[in-house]
Amino acid sequence: MLAVALLFGGAATWARGAGGEREGGADAANQAQLAREATLTPDQAQAAAVAAVPGTVQALRLERDGGPLVYAVVVRPQGGGDPTEVQVDANSGNVVRTLPADREDDDGD
Repeated sequence: MLAVALLFGGAATWARGAGGEREGGADAANQAQLAREATLTPDQAQAAAVAAVPGTVQALRLERDGGPLVYAVVVRPQGGGDPTEVQVDANSGNVVRTLPADREDDDGD
C-alpha cells in the first residue's frame, strides 16, 4: 500500500480526517487515490514548503477540500514558534497558502 502521509518527529497525531478523527485504512486508501492524481512528488512538496517557511517538516499529507489538490505540509519554523501548515498545489508546486497547523480549516478565511 502506498503511504503518502509521511510523518516526522512523532507528529502522528496530526494525520487525521476532515472531522479530526483518525480514519485508518480508509484514509490510507484515500491518500493512495490522491497520490495517483498528483504530479508533484512528496519531496518536491516538502522543498516548496520549506522554501516558503524555513524549518523542519513534521508531517505531510494530500488533501482536497473543494479546491485544488494540495499537499498539506506541517513545518516547525527554524527560529522557533508554532508549527505552520503550508499548502502546496500538488500539480503546479505553487504555495497556495499558509496557516497555523493546529487551526481547523473552516473555509471562513
